[in-house]
Amino acid sequence: MAGLFVICGHGAGDPGADGGGYTEAERVRALGARIKALGGSEVELGDTSRNWYRDGGLNSLKTDKPVVELHMDASGVPGAHGAHVIIKSGFEPDEYDRALADRLSAMMPGRAEKIVHHSELANVNRAARRGINYRLVENGFID
Repeated sequence: MAGLFVICGHGAGDPGADGGGYTEAERVRALGARIKALGGSEVELGDTSRNWYRDGGLNSLKTDKPVVELHMDASGVPGAHGAHVIIKSGFEPDEYDRALADRLSAMMPGRAEKIVHHSELANVNRAARRGINYRLVENGFID
């Protein structure tokens, strides 16, 4: 299984968090475009005009590539920093999760845990139900 499928969080009218004159939706789309530019044909960038959470896009996604959904945190706490990878509760992190978490935490340190488990997030659950190799990445704090 080669390649990567990238989903940019929020969008389609949902700006997500904001800070410094930017919105989360805009910033993760810029990051997604950069990942695509660097990865070339190995990276498939999901439709950036969509809000994959709101429209349930994972329910019909057809890919055998690992999927990463890009987001940014906001806390309202001055100086908050760090990145982490979110996977489904009860799942063990795979090689993609570990490599991504290690790289992101080296670039954006500050989180107590590099990989966290969640069971309440819609796209985490949608992907798990369908057997999609998925992780959600919080790429630092926008605020």
